[in-house]
Amino acid sequence: MKIKMKPSVYMIVLFALTSLATIGGLYKYLTWMLATENEVMFKLMYKRAAKVEISDSQYLLIIAIVAVFMLMKSFGSFFMLRSKTWGYVLYILPNLILAGIMGIIMSVIAIGDWTNTMLAIGGGTLAFIVAYTIALILLIKKRGAFRKNSVPEA
Repeated sequence: MKIKMKPSVYMIVLFALTSLATIGGLYKYLTWMLATENEVMFKLMYKRAAKVEISDSQYLLIIAIVAVFMLMKSFGSFFMLRSKTWGYVLYILPNLILAGIMGIIMSVIAIGDWTNTMLAIGGGTLAFIVAYTIALILLIKKRGAFRKNSVPEA
């Protein structure tokens, strides 16, 4: 039996906020990382810290992978809006991976301006993770109540 539920106002607002944050963050990330001076700085800092030379194609691959993870967060948010609990996994896994990447970058390339920005991004990410955990709990309770009310009594 397929369960059809209307999304709650909480999920609609959460989806809208996540979409805006993802679109804005993806735009800022791509414009910042594709700037020529930032590419040179990133490669030099990474070479100095990790003793590894990064080619242009590897640099673009790193940018593309992070962008795909950011888009996966949006897909997870959309599936949570459509009352699919597995959308939570699609939202949380990229967040955890991106948080790990952010931690590695903060430890390898220590720049004063980055730490404040990355701490703000990390705080926002943590707030969204908590909000989506609450949404998952509400979705599971709502689905359980729906099943309980829709089962005919014998």
